[in-house]
Amino acid sequence: MKRKRTIKVFCFTAILMCALVPTLWISMNIPEKRTTAEEKQTVLEEEVQMEKMQIVIGQKTYNVSLYENETTKSLKEMLPMTVSMEELNGNEKYTYLSQSLPTARVYPGQIHTGDLMLYGSDCLVLFYEDFATSYGYTPLGKVDDPAGLAEAVGSGAVEVTFRMGVE
Repeated sequence: MKRKRTIKVFCFTAILMCALVPTLWISMNIPEKRTTAEEKQTVLEEEVQMEKMQIVIGQKTYNVSLYENETTKSLKEMLPMTVSMEELNGNEKYTYLSQSLPTARVYPGQIHTGDLMLYGSDCLVLFYEDFATSYGYTPLGKVDDPAGLAEAVGSGAVEVTFRMGVE
């Protein structure tokens, strides 16, 4: 008797699931047209209006798209500023800020030319070469077109001006 009851419950559940599955698929709102990665990136760029900053190194000016976070808000309050950035490891320039900024550290795994990040709470870093890393940073922004950045910063200390706006 118990076995018949178990079979009936099983059959009822199976019938119910067969009836509900198509409804669940329809309610998932699966788009009819799949978009390419390029189309998705264009949509994201159009939806997110990133604030711009400039980095001036000698006669070269680079536009930087800033990420929207508490760290960049605090950094913007310090601008404009001109600092001497020191060389480190043949791939980055850094300077210590006069005050600590809020942090939201991530471990990117890969650094890209033009990344602007905060190491710790007061070390501003501009990367001019790609490389793998295990270190943690707070992302601030990205140079829009980093072509020639390595040549502009050179091999030693360099004077860099940070200011809001675009050229």
